[in-house]
Amino acid sequence: MAGYIPKVELHIHFDGACNIESLQDMCRNDGLDVTHFHHDNIEEFKKVVSLIEPQESLVDFLRPFPDVCYILSTERNLRRQAIEFCKEQYSHNVIYCETRLCPHLFTRRGLLPEQALLAVIKGLEEGQKCHDIKVKVILSLIKSNPEWSIEIANLAVKHKDNGIVGIDIAGDELQPMDQQHIDAFKIARDGGLHVTVHAGESGPAENVKQAIELLHAERIGHGYHVVNNHEVYQLAKTKGVHFETCLTSSIYTKSSKYETHTIKMFLKDKVNFGLNTDDPGIMNINIVQEFESAQRDLGMTEDELIETVFNSARSSFLPPHEKQQLLKLLEEKITLYKNRELKK
Repeated sequence: MAGYIPKVELHIHFDGACNIESLQDMCRNDGLDVTHFHHDNIEEFKKVVSLIEPQESLVDFLRPFPDVCYILSTERNLRRQAIEFCKEQYSHNVIYCETRLCPHLFTRRGLLPEQALLAVIKGLEEGQKCHDIKVKVILSLIKSNPEWSIEIANLAVKHKDNGIVGIDIAGDELQPMDQQHIDAFKIARDGGLHVTVHAGESGPAENVKQAIELLHAERIGHGYHVVNNHEVYQLAKTKGVHFETCLTSSIYTKSSKYETHTIKMFLKDKVNFGLNTDDPGIMNINIVQEFESAQRDLGMTEDELIETVFNSARSSFLPPHEKQQLLKLLEEKITLYKNRELKK
């Protein structure tokens, strides 16, 4: 059963992974505008902070995020979300996770970016102590806000000993790659951080090539359109780039379809990819449901699911010795899982 498979998740947005009832509670506790957030009615509130059906585009998919980020924008709420994040991931048998966020998105209620980041770090430290899970952080640049990028990269390097392992860029992929973004990636790489890039989701395969060659991406967030360009596809395969695929999200953003999903080609060509949720709170899903969907809608076997978990572990941004520890732990847990299934 998918729920019992030990998991590693590399692509999950911190602000896209909130429990809706917790967000509602935060609104009430903070006395936020009920005429805007409708936190007096859970069904109306869901329409503000989540999506109930697939959207027409990635831009439409991103609609709830400003309100979610505003609700989270206190040290107390960020710390609470971090603790609950660890608990939720642990409940789905995730043993290692990398979550990503942009600290500047949590500044609209008075916090400085570093204050927001430190609140998240503190909450994750507490959450990991309470639950048997390891969580690291990737800081995300935002495509439409290049003026933030240098500061984000410097924050990432400054706090790499506090669990920051990499840098990313998210947002509207169709916007141009500003020089400040490019400079920020160099700062991060020179500071010893890893690189993943949202590319080839709503944009073309050429964006994946740009991510690999210009930004030196080791992993690609989504990347479904990479198969539309043979040269770029071969480049990614040759370099062993890991694709952080998010099945339900790809349907919600109309980036792919179940019938012709890129994951099917990745499986056939033995491409390095893993399964992730992207924004489970926005879509009311979890990683177990993603595994079940991969089996049901794409025909993936249990062995293929397990191989994606090992792909993710091998492609994690952990230091080499910690990665070896993770792989050893994963092998032990997978063996226990298989023995349990054989006894049924």
